[in-house]
Amino acid sequence: MSAVPIRRASLFATIWAFGTTATFTVSGFAFHFPGAFPPNNGDSFNADGFLGALINGILTGAVIGLSQMFLLRMVGIRSWRWAAGTVVGLWLVHTVGDVFPDGTALTLMALVGGFLLGALQWWALEWPAGRGLLWLVATAVPWSLGLWLSSLLAGTDWRMEHILAGLISGALTGTTTAVAWLWILNTSRSKETGTNVAVSG
Repeated sequence: MSAVPIRRASLFATIWAFGTTATFTVSGFAFHFPGAFPPNNGDSFNADGFLGALINGILTGAVIGLSQMFLLRMVGIRSWRWAAGTVVGLWLVHTVGDVFPDGTALTLMALVGGFLLGALQWWALEWPAGRGLLWLVATAVPWSLGLWLSSLLAGTDWRMEHILAGLISGALTGTTTAVAWLWILNTSRSKETGTNVAVSG
């Protein structure tokens, strides 16, 4: 990863935070069929939920993943795998929510969803362990907290449930991953500067 100037890195992180919040919120409202949060699967697996999970997961993943993929070009990163990993991650999360029994769906989405998303985005950019683990924590923890808070605050209207899930999870995840990006870009710049100094010396 080539060095990114401090001003550009800061602007990128700011756009990333607000953009992630916006795309999560829009996706939470626009691409979900009417139903409770999690869907009313009862106490058993709901095989009929696979189709809805596929549609919602692909659409949500495309909006979030593609917008982030194009934004990454601002810091010199071009990776189609970022969009692909985001789509797959959000499809798997939606599958849990739309297919698994109600008693376990929300818990699993909160515990596993952010981990899956972060792991697949780590795979997309092939980061070394240090950066990858940082990204995993920056994605998984706010995701879990966001779903938990939205489940507490949501009313009975499904639109409000998904708007809150998108808004809160998006804001938290957008903020923590923006901070992670600043650290990643800063360490990349520091390493390159140190290398240049050593070479010139």
